[in-house]
Amino acid sequence: MIRRILTLDEEEKLRGLVAHELENGLCYMKENGDVGWRLAQRIQVAHGLSALLMLDAGLRIGEVASLLFTDFQPGVLGNASITVRAINAKTAKARTIPLPTKLGAYIQTARGMWAAIALCNLDRPIVGTDMVPTSPSVRTVRRWITLLTWRSTSAEFNPHSLRHTAATRWLKVTDIRTVQELLGHRSLVSTQIYTHPSSDDLAAAVNARAVPCPLPPHSRSTVEELSAAARANRAVIRPINVFSDNLPSSSAVGTAPRLPKPPVTKAARLAALAAYKATRPETE
Repeated sequence: MIRRILTLDEEEKLRGLVAHELENGLCYMKENGDVGWRLAQRIQVAHGLSALLMLDAGLRIGEVASLLFTDFQPGVLGNASITVRAINAKTAKARTIPLPTKLGAYIQTARGMWAAIALCNLDRPIVGTDMVPTSPSVRTVRRWITLLTWRSTSAEFNPHSLRHTAATRWLKVTDIRTVQELLGHRSLVSTQIYTHPSSDDLAAAVNARAVPCPLPPHSRSTVEELSAAARANRAVIRPINVFSDNLPSSSAVGTAPRLPKPPVTKAARLAALAAYKATRPETE
């Protein structure tokens, strides 16, 4: 089972399948009334909502399975939100997560359909499929999402990859502290584990590094001055050969002051040659 975030292409394919499942199940109910709210359509709606709650709201699998319609707040002008109760959160801390407009509309439609059925109240799980208000198991929700990812991308993704994908997408548009609150983490260290650079991010970083950065005009003059000073210093500290009267010319020295010419006589050269021979080891 694959453990990585979804690429943009894979995410688009998954969203397309989820939209098909939700619209097929919800539209069938609208056209056929209570009689049409069959188990097959209820399962389609539960599949789609469970995937979107992880991909768009960043919920954990256990939080998705235990979420009730009473935890959903429709809001006004499409500002819907969902509340994860402390008893269902891994960190035992309640949090409220704003929902995208489309996901809020799907949940609102499903809630209205369940409320229209006789003897069904809103104190029931959002991703429930039974007429009796019982929450699905975590294993069941995991199997649903794995099936959806395989049908859309031909690869079995770990359901937790959808939560990782949501965190990575959020980090591109907001700061890490906001992402921490949305995910319900105690520390930023846990949030950093959930953020992954995509292949596009890596390619952009490499391409940006490969572009040459021209130096500003003042930097060019500084570099030229340093280079000239380095050439002058090399000419000044060049060792003098005592066996030659040819000292460095003024052109080689450049702007550096010319050194005084040391007196070199024939006696000095003979003395230097004798000292050189004395240091050589004797050979047979």
